[in-house]
Amino acid sequence: GPGSAGGKHTVTQARMGDIVRLLEQRDGWYLVEMHDEYRGWADPEDLWLCSKSELDAFWSGGVILVWSKTAPVTDRQGGSSLFDLDLVEGTVLPIASRDNQWTIVTLPGGQQGYVRSDDTTYFNDLDKVFSEKKGVKTILETARRYLGLSYLWGGTTAYGFDCSGFTQFCFRMAGYQLRRDANMQYEQGKPVPDRADLIPWDLVFFETYAKGASHVG
Repeated sequence: GPGSAGGKHTVTQARMGDIVRLLEQRDGWYLVEMHDEYRGWADPEDLWLCSKSELDAFWSGGVILVWSKTAPVTDRQGGSSLFDLDLVEGTVLPIASRDNQWTIVTLPGGQQGYVRSDDTTYFNDLDKVFSEKKGVKTILETARRYLGLSYLWGGTTAYGFDCSGFTQFCFRMAGYQLRRDANMQYEQGKPVPDRADLIPWDLVFFETYAKGASHVG
């Protein structure tokens, strides 16, 4: 609910540049809807509030996708970091300019920063970023990069995932859209009739703290 932040109160996380739709304001908090139609309450200090026309202008040109686990964004080439935490894999931001070494990204609100080009992939249109279905190899390669990462309730980034946040992230980086929670993902796709029929990239569901699918791997 509004006013509850952190720990078990966290239901999901947004990356810098993620577009959310404002649905309601209450007690100084905003109810927002993310790209996967998942809803939660967000502190307005973490949001850039803009009109549809401002949003369209922000995304009107080329963009980069961060593919490294983390990528610093600095105030100049090789300069000081602009934030306490680095950008994470899966972040998408518009660019102002790009060469083989550095990309100048435009941040929500209009500030600009520098990211190493080697940490990113360029796309000439926002809609093309996650449009290519890359297959099981990409899903598994993405998953293996995070072996050993600590579990984080509500986590969706390289700083920590929960179970369904992890499966959603690995599939999205390969061009497939899963819903946010384990019970929601359970309703997608087709049932596998027998364990012997399981193949890499199939999702396996478990009943844990709640009746029905409450854990996924």
